[in-house]
Amino acid sequence: LLRESLNPVAVAQALLPGGVKDLPDPEKVIFSVPLDHRS
Repeated sequence: LLRESLNPVAVAQALLPGGVKDLPDPEKVIFSVPLDHRS
């Protein structure tokens, strides 16, 4: 469970109905998290 919680792609596959294909580029998501969290 810990590995999955630390893996954004695995989390997306588990939570989103469409899986990772509903997400933008995973690298953009990962790098945008700190910026989004700040605001």
